[in-house]
Amino acid sequence: TVKFVGDYRYRPATDSSTVASGSRLTVSVPKAIGRSGSTYILGSGNSYNVIADILPVREGACANLVVQRLSGSGWVTTRTVNCEPIGSPSRVWGIVYRVETPGTGRIMFSVPADKIAGAVASPWVYFRFS
Repeated sequence: TVKFVGDYRYRPATDSSTVASGSRLTVSVPKAIGRSGSTYILGSGNSYNVIADILPVREGACANLVVQRLSGSGWVTTRTVNCEPIGSPSRVWGIVYRVETPGTGRIMFSVPADKIAGAVASPWVYFRFS
């Protein structure tokens, strides 16, 4: 709510407006050796970091992540992390392991709503170990 106190030419006035705030969550795999379409190709290592950056700044809040692997019958959840702390600079790290996703895997980050902004979730990010 904004209130204009007025002056000798204008009467005081009050106006209000509702502003919707949203969040943006971007995911990257910085050490990937390449991409095949939308799938990140990971090298010969046993684990890789996946980074999610959240705007507006949500340091100290919690992020959730889900890791799944592709099996013959569809996607199987191999790990769920509830409340990974978001650090500075509004970034959260996830790790994908070769042992839990020996073929094609995917990861998704989400941040629940809080006083700063609404809930936000990333799309699934696909990866494959070489």
